[in-house]
Amino acid sequence: MDDFLLTAIHKIGAIKVSVLKGPLDDFGEWDSDSNEIRLKAGTGNRSEGLTHLHELIHAVTDTYGLDLPESTVRLLETAIGLFIQDNKADVLKLIEKITSD
Repeated sequence: MDDFLLTAIHKIGAIKVSVLKGPLDDFGEWDSDSNEIRLKAGTGNRSEGLTHLHELIHAVTDTYGLDLPESTVRLLETAIGLFIQDNKADVLKLIEKITSD
């Protein structure tokens, strides 16, 4: 993992998930043993964002004991990604409301 750069740390429930960017064959991967999301470097903002969302869905579902098939994770990635894209201002307001207390 020496070629990977730590770009973020997310808190999901009781665990901390490191987000790393570097050389990968796939666009991304979730490693539940190390609590790491790894993203392929150089894929462009949109692709990286959707891959990050996809791997984040895996991390959340694993953390909370949900066993979703890959097809469902892909569907959620697409649906949530489009919602964010089409409702950016509303998503920012929602984030503000959820985190305001």
